[in-house]
Amino acid sequence: MADRSKGEGQSYQAFVLPEGLKGLVAAPYADDLVSGWFSPGFWGDNAQAVDSGGRGAAWFIRHHPRDWVLRHYLRGGLMARFSRTRYVYAGPTTVRSIAEFRILADLHQRGFPVPRPVAASYRRTGLFYEAAIILERLENVVPFAGFISNGDSDLWYQVGATIRMFHDAGVFHADLNCFNILVGGGQMYLIDFDKAVFKDGNRDDWKQSNLSRLKRSLVKLGGLDSDRALSALWETLMLGYRA
Repeated sequence: MADRSKGEGQSYQAFVLPEGLKGLVAAPYADDLVSGWFSPGFWGDNAQAVDSGGRGAAWFIRHHPRDWVLRHYLRGGLMARFSRTRYVYAGPTTVRSIAEFRILADLHQRGFPVPRPVAASYRRTGLFYEAAIILERLENVVPFAGFISNGDSDLWYQVGATIRMFHDAGVFHADLNCFNILVGGGQMYLIDFDKAVFKDGNRDDWKQSNLSRLKRSLVKLGGLDSDRALSALWETLMLGYRA
């Protein structure tokens, strides 16, 4: 069972489970929480591997009444040669799943278009930890990457306006790319807030860094730098951002 210590705004609470798992859980799910939630094997046929986007191991979980996404945190780059799953433990506030849960809970409570966090866990082993997070799945959405060549200028404008909304709130998305922007039902969403932080909203350097990262992902995927029509669409995105 979950430990009933409250989180900010009482929208979530801390838990400690006998299997050595610690973390945070959204209050509506606290009474049902078990450690198996963080293992795809626990879900059996109700877990389907996500086959696109990101380096990490992720699964779609069929869970009534709202489907979920389970994601394990995996290393990339050179550090992955030493360990794919373990991170150095430097206190609970630095655990990546906990940090992502907190920022998503904050943004969701304030009405931002992000997935609602369900639970975040970590298991410490000596100087290291492993982590996982569960989010409510956004329904009927597809990555912005799928719209790069369709010429929908209104959509590109809306993407720019959505990014600006997050930037005005000081939200720095550490991996803003065309796969972490989802489109569905006339709404834009941002996902994957691993390593996201709040920054000084009056500074422009980090905002430009975010936009440049997004543009690089579009160049890589669709030749934005060499296609005149796509270049025009990027200008439309920036019009939405500046508006």
